[in-house]
Amino acid sequence: MKSIVPVSPHTGSLMPEIKCTDLINISEIVAKSRIAQKKWKKIPFRIRCEVMCDFADELSRQKLEIADTISQEMGKILSEAKEEVEMAIQRIQTDIKFMEEAILPTHRHFNGGKAVTHWMPLGVAAVITPWNAPVLLSTELLVPSLLAGNSVLYKPSELTTKTGKTLYKALSKYLPNDVLQLVIGAAQQGQELVQSEIDFVAFVGSRMVGAEIYRNAASRNCRLLMELGGNDAMIVLPDADLEKTADFALRTSLSNAGQICFSVERIYVHQEIKSSFLRILLEKVTSVTVGDDIKGNICYGPMSSEKQLINVLNHIDDAVKKGATLHFGGKQIHSPGFHMEPTVISNLNDTMLMSQEETFGPVMALHSVSSVEEAIEKANNSRYGLTATVWTQDTTLAQQIALEMEVGLVGINGSYFGATGVPWAGAKASGLGHTGGVSGMRYFLQPRTVTIRS
Repeated sequence: MKSIVPVSPHTGSLMPEIKCTDLINISEIVAKSRIAQKKWKKIPFRIRCEVMCDFADELSRQKLEIADTISQEMGKILSEAKEEVEMAIQRIQTDIKFMEEAILPTHRHFNGGKAVTHWMPLGVAAVITPWNAPVLLSTELLVPSLLAGNSVLYKPSELTTKTGKTLYKALSKYLPNDVLQLVIGAAQQGQELVQSEIDFVAFVGSRMVGAEIYRNAASRNCRLLMELGGNDAMIVLPDADLEKTADFALRTSLSNAGQICFSVERIYVHQEIKSSFLRILLEKVTSVTVGDDIKGNICYGPMSSEKQLINVLNHIDDAVKKGATLHFGGKQIHSPGFHMEPTVISNLNDTMLMSQEETFGPVMALHSVSSVEEAIEKANNSRYGLTATVWTQDTTLAQQIALEMEVGLVGINGSYFGATGVPWAGAKASGLGHTGGVSGMRYFLQPRTVTIRS
């Protein structure tokens, strides 16, 4: 691919063409990055922290412009785009704090001496990021990589290239030459980058692309950090607060048009309360606004691309053909762009695409279960394992269920967010390694242990 021709998700019209990085230049870019890294790793950690603080200040100054670019490129409503930039700024500060601890040498004494583990840079890192949260998920990987003393080759998604270029300019102005370099393109550029002489790949994206990166990096034993999405489950038991539970399902399934790795995709509702829960959900979904950023309402913009819209519609069509009941929505909105109705569907079973794959759209899919055991079994019957939530007044039971869930994060009667410094980790096909906290920072570092004898 020699150039990218973006398509506006709001109107379906073509946007200005963007030239891609020439494949034959990538090896030269990597060579420059390796030279720059040897100097960058010697820069005092305090100075690297100051650079990231300057970057955070730059994002604050450009917040409105960056949010508008996000919205133009991938359809996120402006208020959510602003919130994303604000979250990225906060994340920079917390990452600095945790890296300060992660990079400190650790000491272990033994009879006759001591062992000191130093935390060193890995070298040249490739940071490959997705389109659904292009600022937050880029800073989540760029900042620790650079704080650790690595140089970075940054390839943003082809759907959010302009946002990626803006981030690159905002950060590179505070860095020495070639410590951060930009690679523009799609699959060809990503593949060439992963197959080049780099030391580390940090990737957030789909399971299919992650598997390809895994294969390409394996021949060189390249270090990998990957978050590969989810098909996230929600278990609703008979004593749950149904109003609160329905609000969470609605908000989490529809935010960013359902294009979030931790969106609720499978809702396992106990058969005793299925009718009541469905009724409440249908009452609430009528107030959702599509396409307009109206304060006070749940609202979302268009799907990011025609390809993503078609994928969601195919999942719905497959479910209906296999016996699911469509209660609300399920269609493209006939207006310019890739807008889609909020969708409520029930009577799903494990044979449907919606049960097995990541739908990644504004869909609430209900499965009826007769027991806690069945809910756990069905929730775990997925190749994915990123997040889950459990809804019941019995928090002791909920904690027992949480430990049976084959996922990285579980929320009880609410989100899994709240505490800082905890690992963000996917189980099974949802990821490899984790970010977050001191342990997450150390995925960007190489331990080197020196043993000293008396």
